[in-house]
Amino acid sequence: MSDLPELLPKHQKIVLTVLKFILTTLLILFLTIPLRAEWSWGIFSGKAFTSNSDLKIVQPSKGNNLLFKDVKYKDRSFETPLYYGIRLGYFLSSHPHFGWEAEFIHAKIYSDADQMVKVSGTKNGEFFDQTILLGENVQSFSMSHGLNFLFFNLVGRYGLLKKGPEDKVQILGRIGIGPVIPHVESTINGISKEQFEIQGPAFQAALGTEIHLWRGLSWLLEYKFTYANIKNAKIPSGTAQTKTQTNHLTFGLGGRF
Repeated sequence: MSDLPELLPKHQKIVLTVLKFILTTLLILFLTIPLRAEWSWGIFSGKAFTSNSDLKIVQPSKGNNLLFKDVKYKDRSFETPLYYGIRLGYFLSSHPHFGWEAEFIHAKIYSDADQMVKVSGTKNGEFFDQTILLGENVQSFSMSHGLNFLFFNLVGRYGLLKKGPEDKVQILGRIGIGPVIPHVESTINGISKEQFEIQGPAFQAALGTEIHLWRGLSWLLEYKFTYANIKNAKIPSGTAQTKTQTNHLTFGLGGRF
């Protein structure tokens, strides 16, 4: 990460510094945690529902500073590339109800060029305030590769229906913070651009259950809410900003070792 271009915006450099600190801390914990710690893992898929959000497009060289109100985003969770997530965590035997996790989530958003939106601001250097098709100016604005989150979570759990040393059902809650890594793909007035970026911080809160299947293997069900403010994302001749507030319904497999 130390070889990243000096042209990275200041807020991205701050996120990278925080990320390096967190990863270093997790590595130290991994190397020093006593063997009696219980490790957990999970892999999941699901469906995301991103709320409508304003989309701001700024292109100084073209005299454009436009706010597109209440833009609808599709998720296409079950289309390639699929929605998925993975996580790794640990719980100490001395505090078995609390743990830490690193979690990666690959979600997606796609704008619909055929939707009618209220637009206000400056277009070609002149005042503009109309309701138009989004596609008249923004043919596409998406994150198909994707709206990626890297969360570092605090986890609490409570066991139910105990059978021997195992809980048949566990209720888990988690809160997390970390960078968002969007792959921003845009076509504005016929000109396209795409790139990965590092932004943040993003936040999540989640509540779910693990149902014991066999030995250390469990079935996972979970509801998540994530929030990220994507700002100064690169587009042709300028930048874009939108806030993503997303509800996730997920399912998958997990285990302990």
